[in-house]
Amino acid sequence: MAYHLRSASTPSSLRSNKTEVEQQLQSLSTTISSPPATIDTMCDGLRSLGDIYSCIEKMMCTPSSQVSLCQTLQRAAVEAELGRSLVVLDLCNSMRDSFMELKLTVQELLLALRRGEGVSSQVKAYVRLANKVQKQFKKISKKTASDKNDSRVVMLMAEASHFAARIHILNLVEAS
Repeated sequence: MAYHLRSASTPSSLRSNKTEVEQQLQSLSTTISSPPATIDTMCDGLRSLGDIYSCIEKMMCTPSSQVSLCQTLQRAAVEAELGRSLVVLDLCNSMRDSFMELKLTVQELLLALRRGEGVSSQVKAYVRLANKVQKQFKKISKKTASDKNDSRVVMLMAEASHFAARIHILNLVEAS
């Protein structure tokens, strides 16, 4: 017959997890801002970002965290954070759609150039879409800047996005 054994160890305190997350965030920030960024340092940074998310997940799964999330004051803060995250998600989706349109327009423009057709209408469409994308990017930047003080998740998403863009650029440079 199988028996379930309980662990005699006590879970780590929420404060130690919080300080660990803050230390890892500081370390990640230092890694990102270091001038000689290589793919190895970027990969290490992504690994540490994964560790940060794991620590946050551990903190959220503790019984005391579950109880505090249910309290009314903290529930309102969580709902506000979720609302801001949804706004950022909507903005990111609209940017993705705009970039897809921009990509299609560039492909049509390249096809027209190869065929030797008149490209003035394709150039106008490209300029129009580029302006649309630029306006949406400004809107996202303004929204994330206004929420930066209020939203730690938005700030982490912006840092992760910047981090991923730097990795992509480094991959392109090494490929050429």
